[in-house]
Amino acid sequence: MPLSGDEVHLWYSSLDLPASSFQRLGATLDADERERTKGLCFDLERARFVVSHGLLRRILGHYSGVEPNKLRFLYSTRGKPSLTEEFGERRIQFSLSHSDGYVIYAFTLDHRIGIDLEHVVPIVESERIAARFFSGKEKAVLDTLAGNERREAFFRIWTAKEAYLKACGQGLAFPLNRIETIIDREGSICSLGIKGIEDDSRWSLEQFGPAPGFVASLIIEGSNFRVCRYSAQVDAST
Repeated sequence: MPLSGDEVHLWYSSLDLPASSFQRLGATLDADERERTKGLCFDLERARFVVSHGLLRRILGHYSGVEPNKLRFLYSTRGKPSLTEEFGERRIQFSLSHSDGYVIYAFTLDHRIGIDLEHVVPIVESERIAARFFSGKEKAVLDTLAGNERREAFFRIWTAKEAYLKACGQGLAFPLNRIETIIDREGSICSLGIKGIEDDSRWSLEQFGPAPGFVASLIIEGSNFRVCRYSAQVDAST
């Protein structure tokens, strides 16, 4: 499954894998990643960190032809990872997101990319979040919806904003209400606008439900990409 310039590859996996898979993935992590696991408070949190980073290494190793444990990463000031120069650096672009035991990865070549995944569940502070981070038009559409439709629309808006921030390497300090999703009266997102920041025509947005009860947004720089979907699995015998 080579990665060509007009493709986006999406990989999905549960983060709750058997012990044999967990051990093999843990063996691929570098010293920095192992140290980071020590700062996590709960066993489940540590296990899911190991799986998410180990799977990323396995998939990147597949594309780069490099053993997963030999890959090295750079991190921007906002924490966005990329491969170091000897392993492709900016050529292989990737993003990942996880929520409630599920992870999704997005890969492409030479184009900035961001993905965000959220479990669609009730959030007590959704009104406060919308008031602070959503644009006037977004809030107006939300006000026309109720129940499950309103909840799903909220997460569609939120994941689109998060995916854009990941693609650009920005953090949550960025003014989220300047990233405006254009949504219809049913809460489906039609497009993305970035007010006064850059030419929003360079960005493509796709939204989908990778698993029941989840919403994901994919943002990529450019257009006319073919999206391929795969399931990430770990064979404990290899």
